[in-house]
Amino acid sequence: MKPVLPLVMKFGGTVLADEVSRALVVQDVARAVHRGMSPVVVVSAMGRRGDAYATDTLLDLLLANGVRPTRHTRDLMLSCGEAIATALTAHLLTASGMPAVTLAAGKAVLCAADRRSEPFVSAATAQRLRTILAAGTIPVVAGFQAVDGTGEIITLGRGGSDLTAVAVGAALGARVEIVKDVDGVLTCDPGLLPAGRRLTRVSYPALSLLAALGNQVVQGRAVSAGWRHRVPMLVRRVGAQCGTEVTATEGVQFSDESGAGVQALVCTTGLTIAPLPTSRALSALPRLGSEVDSAVAASEVVLVCLTRAGVERLGEFCSDLLTGATANCARLSVVSQDDGDCARRVHEGLRALQVASIPVLAGFAGGHTANYLIPGEQVGAAAAVLLGERGARVTAA
Repeated sequence: MKPVLPLVMKFGGTVLADEVSRALVVQDVARAVHRGMSPVVVVSAMGRRGDAYATDTLLDLLLANGVRPTRHTRDLMLSCGEAIATALTAHLLTASGMPAVTLAAGKAVLCAADRRSEPFVSAATAQRLRTILAAGTIPVVAGFQAVDGTGEIITLGRGGSDLTAVAVGAALGARVEIVKDVDGVLTCDPGLLPAGRRLTRVSYPALSLLAALGNQVVQGRAVSAGWRHRVPMLVRRVGAQCGTEVTATEGVQFSDESGAGVQALVCTTGLTIAPLPTSRALSALPRLGSEVDSAVAASEVVLVCLTRAGVERLGEFCSDLLTGATANCARLSVVSQDDGDCARRVHEGLRALQVASIPVLAGFAGGHTANYLIPGEQVGAAAAVLLGERGARVTAA
């Protein structure tokens, strides 16, 4: 019996969305097998909102009658997308000469006490995966779902298939490849700034910071779990061999092919900035909780950046505080490896934006970050200025 060299390959929904993309997925798995690896394939639901089996499409169908479903009903409905993707992927692999079996729904690989706790692969399930691999068969695992202590299916939040892949990788001592429709972790969202460059290496602390700021290339919980278990990870485009290596190096570190000092930018759009009197902000902020993106103390007021849900929440208990609020705003966060003199970098950014005639509502420093609050329609131009890509073609988010 040949030695088993497990490799966890997670394929996102967009790379499973159509026949051409799925053929690339099969080729990716075949290359891994040819290299002597034993792949464990983790899949997300196929496509995006509007595609027949995408998670958001299933959610829209469930909410169509205007009645809020129970958590159990919602989880069961949403888990169907991954179940379908699992069955189809296993079928395509088998049809291509690579025997595959599905692990979904009642055979869910992950266990979790509840949806807030970190999911894990039981020792028995890890052994079952090794047995399947030793037989020369490819396990195709449904991402995004786990089984709780009562045996019910629960879901793991947006991007939860990344968490599935990391949990499987940790259990098998395997490298994890997060396969996307982008080249890896980029210096900027390509939808915002097409000139964004691929980072060749990024440390887990740096990727964790990017995720906390809103970068969605890898789910934040998956990054935390991978960091905790020191799981080797590669983020790459389907069909590519190179991407972004995620390392367990200490500190916020990242680099690109140039080897020169590089910065990354994360953008969060759709924010509303409400100027709250300082005395009232102290009582309002705890009630708003996670719906507060950021808050900046100014003269006698606190500029509170709210998500759409945060605006609704604030309107429920203090609607008068929305007076003077500015909608359609964005936060741009420029991340540097050096956490020293952030205030100076904020000042330099403000000056560059002023020269480019881009209005700024506020600027503030954080650990490794220089942050700017700007009108939403200016995000593309501002991103180009802050990353020094003034000649680049920009796209407004």
